[in-house]
Amino acid sequence: MGMQLAQVLIVDDDDVDAKAIARGLRRRGVDFVLQRAVDGEEALHMLRGTGGYDPVEGPVIVTLDLNMPRMNGFECLEALRSDPELAHTIVFVVSTSDTDDDKREAYRLHPAGYVVKGTDPAIYEGIADLLAKYNEVVSLP
Repeated sequence: MGMQLAQVLIVDDDDVDAKAIARGLRRRGVDFVLQRAVDGEEALHMLRGTGGYDPVEGPVIVTLDLNMPRMNGFECLEALRSDPELAHTIVFVVSTSDTDDDKREAYRLHPAGYVVKGTDPAIYEGIADLLAKYNEVVSLP
């Protein structure tokens, strides 16, 4: 039985940031299936298979921006954690915000990590490494 690839759902309303995350993941040569949602609402539809979306299959790792229109990252994480089907979803918060308040608020909702966005591509490679490690664990039979 082949290893099931982890799906990575990049939730970010900023095209440049979403592409940078995707590039950083690919640069590490990790085989992820990458998908993108532009806000928390779309992410929840994709994860639940509602609103005309097919549900994202297999183990899912989410990278979640905090500042987005419609439904921000905090609201999305809150919704995930209170949904019995999705409560255990692995979420990495990837935000431009470096404030302690935002970090505290995010960690209250148990993300797997909190990464501050920056111009340094190594940041995204670091995220890729974390995700690769998770991928090995979540893809075990």
